[in-house]
Amino acid sequence: MIRHCEASAILAIDEEGRVLMEKQFRYPYGDDIYEIPAGKADPKEDPMETAKRELAEETGYQASQWVHLGDMYPSCAYTDEVIHIYLAQGLTPGERRLDEGESLDYRFIKMADLKTMVSEAL
Repeated sequence: MIRHCEASAILAIDEEGRVLMEKQFRYPYGDDIYEIPAGKADPKEDPMETAKRELAEETGYQASQWVHLGDMYPSCAYTDEVIHIYLAQGLTPGERRLDEGESLDYRFIKMADLKTMVSEAL
């Protein structure tokens, strides 16, 4: 079993109903992957604070409205990882603060286009 820290993921939706998605290279797949903003919690950090920090660091955006959507156990057969998922709305842009060595792009994707992307990936 692999022990893992907690993490938070953010479903950020703008006023037009578009989803904020990130695209970054993921070594296990050898390819660029689209994903929602997310990141590991600092020791003893509240999951909501992790979500706010990660959204701001990775995209520069801040949100005025936050809702906890639930928790996900992505690989429960071999790790105790928990990802807390939040809905973020009322977005305002700001300056990104990527971690050293971190490289990612982000963009807003219309919900219909996102559904097509998911369908084509299946």
